[in-house]
Amino acid sequence: MTDKKEITENVITIICDAQGVIEKISSSDNCTIGDEHIGKMLCSIVDTNSVQKCLDFLTHLKEDKSLFNWEMSLKCNQQGTVYNISGAFIEDKLLIFAAEYPHDITRFWKQMMTLQNDYLTMVRKILKEKNSTSSEEHLLNDYTKLNNELVKTQRELMKKNVILNKQDEHIKLMNQILRHDLANQYSVIISAVNLFREEKDDSLLSEIKNKAYAGIELIRKMKNLDKFFPDKRSLHKVSVKKVLEDIKSDHGDIELNISGEGQIFADDSIYSLINNIVENAKVHGGATEISVDIIKGNENIIVELFNNGKQIPESIIDKVFDQRFSYGEKGNTGLGLFIAKQMMEFYSGSISLKNEEERGVTFILKFPKKKEPLQ
Repeated sequence: MTDKKEITENVITIICDAQGVIEKISSSDNCTIGDEHIGKMLCSIVDTNSVQKCLDFLTHLKEDKSLFNWEMSLKCNQQGTVYNISGAFIEDKLLIFAAEYPHDITRFWKQMMTLQNDYLTMVRKILKEKNSTSSEEHLLNDYTKLNNELVKTQRELMKKNVILNKQDEHIKLMNQILRHDLANQYSVIISAVNLFREEKDDSLLSEIKNKAYAGIELIRKMKNLDKFFPDKRSLHKVSVKKVLEDIKSDHGDIELNISGEGQIFADDSIYSLINNIVENAKVHGGATEISVDIIKGNENIIVELFNNGKQIPESIIDKVFDQRFSYGEKGNTGLGLFIAKQMMEFYSGSISLKNEEERGVTFILKFPKKKEPLQ
């Protein structure tokens, strides 16, 4: 039979009343939340920066009956720790689960289902040993069928809710990409128009036209991203070298050297991802040269972009991928690198940054060689 400790060691379980008042807490091995929160609102266990999200979670949970993978920072062991929160509204109770990784909650549900099936098997065995009556057998069979139907329905609802929540996240990300990238294009156009008024340099008209067309092309690409959904069906093989060469043609003012080749699973938004990194190096680092190494690893395609711009202070290097983080006089919306990180996560990859003495500021992108199976 499934071990109860194995089920709960990575998952925090919270039972609340219909208003969100905590009635019971079962902490995990990795996070202790004390009983002093019993009788208080669920949002009392989250950090200040997650309170509004917690209130939104409760509102949507009451409306939608189930929610999955909302990220919130919990007051865990006297410090803030980001957890994935899922919940279900059952009768007049809110059943909340929290785990550091989404797969822990998925594993929790599977183990709970296994435990329930174990108990059914045990009851059937007891009835068999005591020579149960046909009515008892019939009752058990009906219960088993009902349980199987509930489990099946529960799985389908979980799957659909995860997809809907992910789609909502990616629609928001697409809007951020459009706002951020178009704002950059418009800034260049406005600067070029003002400069043209002063200098009457016809070459500026070409730059204005190119940036306007680039904005139109961005809208076209994002319009086609109705396939930008978390089931990964939109992802197809893309040549990293071709993406870089296409981007290179849009940046005549910077030298872009490309070494190696590799095929990754991506979609059209890969252009925005790479372009954001190039723009960051130019605008914030003052880079005039960017070199790219494309390396085929055992399990990943690694793309390293290093530039000759000024290095990033070590004190902020861990924050540059945070939403709305900006630094220095040319700090803008603070969305460019945050969007890049979000997109790499969608590709099941990762992005990191470091200062290297010989190569300068280096961005490291890791893409999986294999496409993830559909969920």
